[in-house]
Formats: sequence, structure tokens, C-alpha cells
Amino acid sequence: MIDVKGLRTRKGSDDWLELAINSNKDTVDQLKELKPIIKFYYNKYEKLLRNQASEPQTSAVLAHSAILKSYYTSPPKDLGIQIKARRENDELSQCPFCGRPGYPRILDHFLPKNRWPEYSLLKNNLVNQCSACSSKKSESYFCIKNSSPKFIHPIYSSVLSKLELEFSINIPNPLDIKQFEISLEIKIPPHYSVKTQKRVKLHIQSLEIRKYAIEHAERTYLEWIKKSLLRRVDILDMLKNNIILNEKLHNNDWTICLQKAMSQHPILIRHFEQHLP
Repeated sequence: MIDVKGLRTRKGSDDWLELAINSNKDTVDQLKELKPIIKFYYNKYEKLLRNQASEPQTSAVLAHSAILKSYYTSPPKDLGIQIKARRENDELSQCPFCGRPGYPRILDHFLPKNRWPEYSLLKNNLVNQCSACSSKKSESYFCIKNSSPKFIHPIYSSVLSKLELEFSINIPNPLDIKQFEISLEIKIPPHYSVKTQKRVKLHIQSLEIRKYAIEHAERTYLEWIKKSLLRRVDILDMLKNNIILNEKLHNNDWTICLQKAMSQHPILIRHFEQHLP
């Protein structure tokens, strides 16, 4: 997972709210009336995130939910441009929630807008994520059983970016490398507090990160084996070069971590050396 704390705007920032208020939508007058209470909740947002022992109170503006959400789902032109730019952020090369490689094109409302519509247009409540995380997270937020939020907010915490992933590849028969098993260890820094470690584990479990990372690794493994059988390039050399080129992503990029495991596996090393061009 990459560190996206740089996306955070100053506390209480309401430039998107101002764009909405200065638009020509039919409900602008109603939105103007709601502005003081929305600003009040904007200023409470960070305190609400820090309160991890209980679920946030039911929204006081649910009666105005349709109006508030409409400025996100059907935004006026200038606001729509801003939302689109945030959604299509090409600087994000993996999902901030799980680390899945690729450009995460879904904007998630960390506090779901259907439950807390006052945060529909708060920039800091909108985080890019992949489709798998979007499906898993959906409208959920708090885990009553664990008395904790299920997810870690990537914009407010860099703890996920410090995790280390280590794939292990088991090949029972050296003569049949297409029969294999991949396992994954997600290492949490030991200096994290017990509370933080529990939250990280709940985040990993809730989004099924281990399952999806292994599925990705299995597909990627077979792609590399297929390439090696074509004998067109030195696969081992390619793996090592990819690792060097992406050195900063070594610890938790799914693809790079798998390539590292493959480049160090004795059976695979022998296979790649036997299938040089």
C-alpha cells in the first residue's frame, strides 16, 4: 500500500462545498441553508476519526440526504471536473486500501455517504480504491464485535504503507512447475502498538487482502512461466531488472514482491536458466 497522506487537505477545507453553493442547481438555496451545519461537521471530522472506540452517531442531516448526495452523484460542471480529477489521479499506481497494482478509479466515501451525507463533498472523506475493496467495504464502517472501525483511513494514517509482504512458493515436483502453491505473510512492524496492530489485522481481514493478493500472485506466476516457455527473453534477468527499477515498492507491491520470490526460488532459477533464448 502506498502512502497517500499527501492527498489530505487542510482541516475543514470546503472548496468543493463552495463550488456546489455557487452553482446553478435548483437546490442551491437549500444547500446554502445547510452550509453552517455542514461546516460544523467538517470541523468535527478528524475528531470523529480519532474516536475509534464507538461508531459515529447517526447523521443529523439524513432528512436532507438526497440533496447533499446529488451534488456528488450529479455535480455541477466545475465541481464535476474536480471530482473527476481526483478519481482519475494517475499518480496512484496501486490501491491505497489493499495495494492491488493498477490505477484505482473508484472514489470511496470513507464514511459512507448514505449514512453520513454531510461528508458527501468533503475531499478528505474521498479516497481512491480498487473495485474489490469497493465491493468489500461498501456501506460498512464500524465493527461492533471488535469495537473498532473496520478500515484504516489511508489519507490520515501511513501505517498500511509500512507493511511488508513476503510470498512463498511451494513447488512439490521440480519437473512440473505449473503445479504450485503460493502463500503470503503480511508483516506488521513490531513497534506498532497492540491497538494499531489489531486495527491493521482487522483492515486486512475485512478487505480479504491476503486472498486477493495470492490470487493475483498465482495469475502473475503463470504469466511468467508462459513467457519463459517461449524462450524469447531471459526471464530471470527481466525479473531482477523489474525489482531494481521498482526498488521503492519492494516491501508491499504485490507484483514486485512475487517477482522477488520467483527470482530467488532455486527450482525456478534452474528452470529459467534452462529456457534461455
